[in-house]
Amino acid sequence: MVPGSWDRVPHRAREAGSLLLPLTFPFSCSLPLSLNVKKINNILRKKSKFVTSQVTLPEKDQEFLFSSDGKCFFPFRYKNGIFYDCVKLKTKHKWCSLNETYQGYWKYCSEDDFAKCVFPFWYRHMIYRECTEDGDAFGKKWCSLTQHYNKDKIWKYCD
Repeated sequence: MVPGSWDRVPHRAREAGSLLLPLTFPFSCSLPLSLNVKKINNILRKKSKFVTSQVTLPEKDQEFLFSSDGKCFFPFRYKNGIFYDCVKLKTKHKWCSLNETYQGYWKYCSEDDFAKCVFPFWYRHMIYRECTEDGDAFGKKWCSLTQHYNKDKIWKYCD
């Protein structure tokens, strides 16, 4: 797959009207990129040989911001959930919000963006200094994303 190709944009997101642009473009532009829908469609139609469909949004002239170098905001609210790590919801790649409550400002996650385990952490009545299988029904190693798992109950599987 060619970097910057429209195929990198999740099909479901295109249908939903979300503005999810590839990380790189086959033409030069500066990031962060803030454009309205008409401008984006014109640029993509003229400059990109990879575009297969137009960008559409539910509201006219609504502006969105895409950034490849923005900082993920954790935790962030999206729809009815609160997320403490990058998410893969009906998309091919994990992404994060760039603000506390998702408002169209987002980026694809890189290795640096994923939530980090916090050591040591308390689980039940023990202190853990590394990932553990304790308490996991599938025997997979996991860790807490805060020092007090018992209180916060925020965790992730270890790599």
